[in-house]
Amino acid sequence: MPDVGVTTKTQAEEKQRIEAKRLRELKAMQARDPRIKDLLYFPCGRCLDFYQSVVLDDSALREEKRKKESGVSERFEGITVETCAPISTAQLELYKRLKKYTELFNDGRMYRKDPNGIYLFGQVGTGKTHMISALVNSLIPMGYGALKTTPIELMRAIRYADAEYAPTNRILERAKTVDFLVLDDLGKDKPTEYSTKTLYEIINYRSENLLPIIITSNYKVKDLPK
Repeated sequence: MPDVGVTTKTQAEEKQRIEAKRLRELKAMQARDPRIKDLLYFPCGRCLDFYQSVVLDDSALREEKRKKESGVSERFEGITVETCAPISTAQLELYKRLKKYTELFNDGRMYRKDPNGIYLFGQVGTGKTHMISALVNSLIPMGYGALKTTPIELMRAIRYADAEYAPTNRILERAKTVDFLVLDDLGKDKPTEYSTKTLYEIINYRSENLLPIIITSNYKVKDLPK
């Protein structure tokens, strides 16, 4: 007659072994694809088929929408901090730092510590726009939204949205609340009272809420036009 206690213990151990294996497989899948970071268990075959065909398809559509709304031009489409080919030692070092920066966010959660932004300055032609475009392209697949623009374009869009007479300015609100705001070429034009006031409102809101701002400029901060 079989020992029921031994059989039960063996079955329980086997169940634990299978569950531990599935958990390891799930963690490996999540490491490869941040879109499934919210799964708490390894799904059965049927559920996984449904997840891949419906949830991931929907996730892919949302990612495509984030790409279109990011403001990254077709010229820089597809490049990332991992795939860029630096043309100088200085660029190589910067790309290494940018890659480390993305690692602060690669678990799908916003890195809400101060400072969590970037100020990148240098002469014209040093590849600043190329670098931040690669950075944005690296962050989008992690589930983040981004708005890459120039201060001039942003002010123009906010003024245009003001003319809609809506309760809130949708462009201004997006600039304040989007996961990553990327301002390219700060200081290119002389600031106006309107642009100074509006940029202060955006930067102050993001600073108070620990939302990253990424800025490029031809000037050091102390040399920005006033």
